[in-house]
Amino acid sequence: MFRVVRMNILPRLLYLFQSVPSKERGVLALPCLKDYFRAAQIRPLIGWRKPSCSSIWKEIESSMGKGIPINMLVQQLSLATNHLTDHINPWITSVLKIWNNIISKHQLKGKVEIFKWFAYDSAFKLGTYDTRLNFWSEKGLTAYCTYCTLSNQGAVMCFQDLKDNFSLQNQDHFRYLQIRDFMGKKFVKTVHL
Repeated sequence: MFRVVRMNILPRLLYLFQSVPSKERGVLALPCLKDYFRAAQIRPLIGWRKPSCSSIWKEIESSMGKGIPINMLVQQLSLATNHLTDHINPWITSVLKIWNNIISKHQLKGKVEIFKWFAYDSAFKLGTYDTRLNFWSEKGLTAYCTYCTLSNQGAVMCFQDLKDNFSLQNQDHFRYLQIRDFMGKKFVKTVHL
């Protein structure tokens, strides 16, 4: 038994303690294991949010949203509790709860709102009534942040640029104006019109 501990467990502990970062003057700075745990738990969020990420686990977890994309559930825990097909799915619910605890603890609610999908945002009433916005989501125009240009420090793209980049039609111009107006009221500090 001692041989198993010496050959299997001790090298792992040795590796752990050797890789612990050290402060100046040789004093050890032990990492906050709680933060490492949280980081490991919310790692799937990157896959959920990244359209280019394709894997079997993402397809399985995405199918549990009752028609709402799982990356939208990341932004609204109330949607998650109402729209997950399996309320007892501990993996998804624990990831979402930890994410929402991080948002609350670090007061990030206002900063992450821009990542919400307008088609499913309960505060944006047009999203609940207009099914054309689901078509926009299929084209890649999903979250509020997709309306903003990176080159112009968060300025909202003009309608012509959105038409060119996301294959929108002239009939979508009124929707564009409504979303832009909503963004101007909701994200005053983040978005420049």
